[in-house]
Amino acid sequence: MFIILLLIILCILFIDLAGKRNYKDNASYLIILGFALKDDQIQPMLIERLNKAIDYLHDHVDTIVIVTGGITKNNSVSEAKVMKDYLLAHQITNTIIQEDQSLDTYENLKNSKENIHGEGILITNQFHMLRALRIANKAGYTHIHGLSAKNGKGRIYCLLRELLAWIICGAKGQL
Repeated sequence: MFIILLLIILCILFIDLAGKRNYKDNASYLIILGFALKDDQIQPMLIERLNKAIDYLHDHVDTIVIVTGGITKNNSVSEAKVMKDYLLAHQITNTIIQEDQSLDTYENLKNSKENIHGEGILITNQFHMLRALRIANKAGYTHIHGLSAKNGKGRIYCLLRELLAWIICGAKGQL
């Protein structure tokens, strides 16, 4: 039992530390992965992602932005729409494309692929970055770099959830 617990802890630490990423400057596009809304309201994890994007976009006004995420349970608006509204409210003038049909990371990336060219940046929270980049590679992205947002509150929960997500995505063949 101790060995299993130790392996779980080591996996969680690896996921967390490997998720720290820096970006490629002057990317052609930036994909911001969605995060589930709660009663149509933006959640802190998604705010972290959007604020990280805003910091980058203030100096890169020609970068195309793709916001991702569909309408999830108990919501009437897509994650992508809420994200676009947030960016516009923060004076982001870049071209913003909404990918509003997806319900998970694999679909976010698969559905966004038709809107990209050149080198890009993927923004998600640190705990999610390693798996998101792995899924991007599986979806055919060849020139994409990560820009990690803070994990925010609930870090242990997110890391445990991410470990489970690795198992599920592996079983689905998405990694």
